[in-house]
Amino acid sequence: MARAGKNDSNGRLNIATHRELLANRKQIAARLEASQDVAALLMLNPVLALREVGVDLTPEIADHVLRSLRHPPKVDVWRTQLEESLQKELGERARPNDPDWLATTLFTKLAVAPMNVADHKPVYIDPLAGDREWLASLRPKVPVFTGTTAVPVHGTTVSVAPDKPTLRRLDLAAPVPPLEPASAPPATLSLEDLWFYKDASPVALELLELGIIEKSSLSIHSGDSFRKIKAGEPNAFTDWIDSVRFADR
Repeated sequence: MARAGKNDSNGRLNIATHRELLANRKQIAARLEASQDVAALLMLNPVLALREVGVDLTPEIADHVLRSLRHPPKVDVWRTQLEESLQKELGERARPNDPDWLATTLFTKLAVAPMNVADHKPVYIDPLAGDREWLASLRPKVPVFTGTTAVPVHGTTVSVAPDKPTLRRLDLAAPVPPLEPASAPPATLSLEDLWFYKDASPVALELLELGIIEKSSLSIHSGDSFRKIKAGEPNAFTDWIDSVRFADR
C-alpha cells in the first residue's frame, strides 16, 4: 500500500517519494481547486504552485514533476540517456544551448575542424511531406476557354501559410553539403550551425539532439517570474486559463 505523505504541524503536506505523490493526488487536487488563482499558474511552474497551496516536494520529486511537464515519457527517457552519455564523453554537464560553451566544446575539446557555413542553411523536414499532391488537388482549376468565352470552373481555394523552420524539424538524416574550411573557428555556435557538424563527430550529433529537446521543451518560469505573474503581471496562461478542475476528483 502506498504510504501517505506527511502533514506537518502547519498543515503542509510533505512529499518525499513517487508513491506519496500518487497516493496524495486527490488531496493535492483539492488544495489546488480551492485556490483557483494558484491552480491557473500550474503550467508556469507546478512545483512553486504546489508550494503555494502547502505541498512541499523533495528536490528529487520536484525534478520528476518538472521533467514530466516538459516532455512526454519517451522523450524524457531519451533526454536522460543523452545527458548521461555526454557527461561520460565530455566529463561535464552538456550545455548545447550555450553558444560559447558549444563552440569551445566542438572546436577545442573535440578538435572538430571549423567549416564555412555562413552561406548555407540546414535541411528541415517538410511538415507537409506526402500531403502536397492532395493539397494541389484542392486548388480551383483554370478557366476553360470555348471560342472567345471563358467559362470559370469553381473550386476550393486552399491557402497554406509560409513554412517557418523550427529546430525540432531539423532533418538529422539529411546529408550535409560540401563545405569549405574556415580560416578560424567561430567564437559562438548556434544549434542551427551545429547541424553542419552532425556527421563530423558522434558527440556533435548527440549535442544537437539534446539541444533540440531542451529548446523544444515547455518553458518553466523562475521563482521571480512566477511571483510577478501571481501578483498580476500579464501572461498568456493567465489570459486564457481562469479555472482548473481535476477529472478524478
